[in-house]
Amino acid sequence: MEAALVGEVLKSAGCILFGKFKLTSGRESSYYIDLGTLPSHPVEFDLIASLAAWKIKKIGLADYIAGIPVRGVPLASLVAYKLKVPFLQVRKERKMHGTMKAIEGEFKPGGHVVVMDDVATTGGSLAEAVRRVREERLVVDYCFVVVDREEGAQEKLSELGAKLYSLCRVSDIIR
Repeated sequence: MEAALVGEVLKSAGCILFGKFKLTSGRESSYYIDLGTLPSHPVEFDLIASLAAWKIKKIGLADYIAGIPVRGVPLASLVAYKLKVPFLQVRKERKMHGTMKAIEGEFKPGGHVVVMDDVATTGGSLAEAVRRVREERLVVDYCFVVVDREEGAQEKLSELGAKLYSLCRVSDIIR
């Protein structure tokens, strides 16, 4: 039910495209899940964020919600707001000036962080974010995405001792 609803919401917002696409992983795909346009559709964006917040609340262990730039940031920010927990932003690279931060936001070491992105493919971006967050002495038990493309992200995160949760899998959408 939940996965079917997410698929319908993403389709209605024009977030599912068909054609020939190159993914961040370098792989080519006949479809693309473009959640970068989701914030341009406030009703759908709010619904997806509400579903994500509901599911994260059920899972637990969320002292902080951390977004991965670029597409994970707006979603994670809204989900953190809905859960009334602090939002953090995981930088792709540590700042080499000013505060030299790898994580933007205020946090206390030992806190549990849910790392969020829009879509998981191979899990490379999520795994790198988990490493950065843990370097700051924070705990990451799991990551959360809207769509899991089912192309190895769960396995990659499992190697780091983290789980991957999603609102839906790509197989749910295509079905």
